[in-house]
Amino acid sequence: MGVRLSGRCAHYALGGKMKPNWLPRRVKIAELHPNPDNPRTIKASQFKRLKLSLEEDGTFRPIICDTDMTVLGGHMRMLALRELGENEVDIVLPDRPLNETERQRITIKDNLHNGDWDIDKLANAFNMDDLISWGFPDSILDGHEESDEGSGSGAPRRCPHCGGEL
Repeated sequence: MGVRLSGRCAHYALGGKMKPNWLPRRVKIAELHPNPDNPRTIKASQFKRLKLSLEEDGTFRPIICDTDMTVLGGHMRMLALRELGENEVDIVLPDRPLNETERQRITIKDNLHNGDWDIDKLANAFNMDDLISWGFPDSILDGHEESDEGSGSGAPRRCPHCGGEL
């Protein structure tokens, strides 16, 4: 029986939009089902980088699944782990089945990377070669370099905000 608020269940009181509670589990990768509606793709070079990252650092983000074990977030990690010969993976799944809108919303939200980068902090606190090798997009590091005269001719990389050499 659900939580009751003023004589009504919490789900009803919240307009039928009770958020799920996410539960951690460790499961066999073979139990997971790819989402046939997953809109994300990955290039071979990115997939190779993902596998290298998993080999170096392990899996520190769980795969997101619905109660039927359909993967909503982490498809590429699941495929990479399979290729690397892993048998089990950490997942999170909701305490109730998700409706189609929730499944779609979570699939998209998990792949959106909101926010901006502080280019000055990146330039001053990190090695640019490390950032690139860790998969940081060149396009962000390059900023507006393509409009600078002499770009691509060996000119030093410049921070798009302060003009400092990267």
